Amino acid sequence: PNGQGFGEFLGFCAGHLTNYFDSELSHNGQPISTKGYITDVLTDAALSFMEKNADKPFFCYVPYNAPHTPHQVPEAYFQKHKKTGLSDELASIYGMVENVDDNVGRLLRKLHDLGLDKNTIVVFATDNGPNGKHYNGDMKGVKGHVDEGGVRVPFFISWPDRIKPQTVKSIAAHIDLLPSLVELCDFPKPDTRPLDGK
Repeated sequence: PNGQGFGEFLGFCAGHLTNYFDSELSHNGQPISTKGYITDVLTDAALSFMEKNADKPFFCYVPYNAPHTPHQVPEAYFQKHKKTGLSDELASIYGMVENVDDNVGRLLRKLHDLGLDKNTIVVFATDNGPNGKHYNGDMKGVKGHVDEGGVRVPFFISWPDRIKPQTVKSIAAHIDLLPSLVELCDFPKPDTRPLDGK
């Protein structure tokens, strides 16, 4: 990431980790040991970054690895969903999703507390459908399939007072993010090869 334009990086570059607690991560190319659950750790770092950069424009990308195998989650989240009668696997997955929800809430609260929520574009998206036969809104297919259930994902964009709440029915993809954000921020179009998105 530091070689791709990011001034600050905390995370990992492998497909996924084998342990989501007290993970070994990279901070600007240097290995570091962390304490706690990975989604909480990444959120803590993002909150600190936003505080340090609150007085100037910033780009903060927070790619959580949850929910993903291995299905590890703090015990309180697991037990809450296990009590509903779910299998251990589903209780873990649903707990991971709830933990992501809670951490996204922490990020949004920080923007509000810093007085940045009205002038910040927030994008939430995922990368693919579920890895296996889990809840998928009755769509056909899962991760790795080209059916709707494998490729259709949630996507939310918020910029209070600038983007009105609406449901966009047209098909879009990740390739549309860069040109859309460039236009929203009124930046000059990048002098690169033609972009595939619009």
